[in-house]
Amino acid sequence: RKMRDLIANGPASDYVPVAFGRLTRMMEMMEEDLTGPWLMGADYGIADATQSAYMFRLSCMGLEPMWERAFPRVTDWFARCMARPSMAEANGDWIDEAMVAKIRAAGAEAFGDRFA
Repeated sequence: RKMRDLIANGPASDYVPVAFGRLTRMMEMMEEDLTGPWLMGADYGIADATQSAYMFRLSCMGLEPMWERAFPRVTDWFARCMARPSMAEANGDWIDEAMVAKIRAAGAEAFGDRFA
């Protein structure tokens, strides 16, 4: 049922607000837990790697305002993640600026100024 609704309705699906609510809750939890530079403390770890990859995809869609306007520690953490050479290395062969521009345009079309 969920998949059919998402395919039929895209961003207008009743499931999209639920997903954004869960994303917001995830960022609230990250904001609370970020007492050091990384999610699990002083060292970059697997939690940072998995979450930063996920949030990178959100940022490609232009959804950074989700965290930039309400979660300063998450914003700073994401900037640290993006500054890591490993982030550029992991994404360099897969996604270039032209592809990010296409994804960002699709995100703008799908979500408009929902997070502006």
